[in-house]
Amino acid sequence: MLLKFSLCAIFWIFQNALMAYSLHTHNESIHTHLPRPYLLADLDAKIFGGSPVAITSAPWQVSVRLKEYEIVQFGYGHICGGSVITTRVIVSAAHCAIYTNITPTVYRFPNDFTIVMGSVYLQEVTPYTLQYNVLEVVPHPDFNLQPLENDIALFFINGKIPTNYPTVSPIPLNRLALAAGLNCTVTGWGVTEQGITWPVLLGTVVPIVATAQCNNSYSGTIMNGMLCAGYLSTGGADACQGDSGGPLACNGTLAGIVSWGNGCAKPGYPGVYTNVSDYTNWILLTNSTFNYTRYGGALGLSCGPQQLMLLVFCLLNVLLWFRVN
Repeated sequence: MLLKFSLCAIFWIFQNALMAYSLHTHNESIHTHLPRPYLLADLDAKIFGGSPVAITSAPWQVSVRLKEYEIVQFGYGHICGGSVITTRVIVSAAHCAIYTNITPTVYRFPNDFTIVMGSVYLQEVTPYTLQYNVLEVVPHPDFNLQPLENDIALFFINGKIPTNYPTVSPIPLNRLALAAGLNCTVTGWGVTEQGITWPVLLGTVVPIVATAQCNNSYSGTIMNGMLCAGYLSTGGADACQGDSGGPLACNGTLAGIVSWGNGCAKPGYPGVYTNVSDYTNWILLTNSTFNYTRYGGALGLSCGPQQLMLLVFCLLNVLLWFRVN
């Protein structure tokens, strides 16, 4: 019986070690009747016209999730995408960090979030899946919801992404102006043209649209700090609900952050992204304020309901063994 418990314990530890490199423990109440999390449908830039991509093609891609839903089922808490830019910093959209139905804007607590990376699968844990809790969330100080501008935030995770990890690596920041017509790639797990959230990471190619043309489409609402990409005449390829905060990669750099748009992949309405090159200085300055030696709480591993049930089963077995003997 003791051997059985030992095997159970080893399996439980191993399974959770594969799931996460989290260094922060957090008490959660179990919610069994929660609705699907609101996916910012009125704000989310919208992947239409996409196809599955290998994680090695976008190793910086992360899934930003809400813990209160994630504890029900792995992948259930996904609300936004994001990009790894250092071993401990994720960049996403600021509107991913707010309570969606509260005015004026109220930001969620860092403990509300968990960040998952290292796999193309939204709802499955693989040997390469990494999961981290969040220590700090820093939205741009001039973020505005109406109109949506300065839509960028940094998530400082409670753990360090291993160097040379096979399926996760940071993406460099774009610092250059992008020519209209340049083909870039947007990736995410957002709503597809079938109206479902795809369980595998999708990507699609979209060309950069000149700001003047984009302003014609959006009646002059494209401001400094925004970037447009998509097919003006035909539509058919774009990001969608659930892709917000995700990467627009151009020439191997992070050029845009999925922000907003009019519908998904509509002709005449390209996707609107936060223009990363306009925020490079803010990103670098904010990153310099993070304490990379700080980790919250004791060493711990993130785990879901299935892993907790396994642990309880093993503990009951060992208690029964002691009672019998």
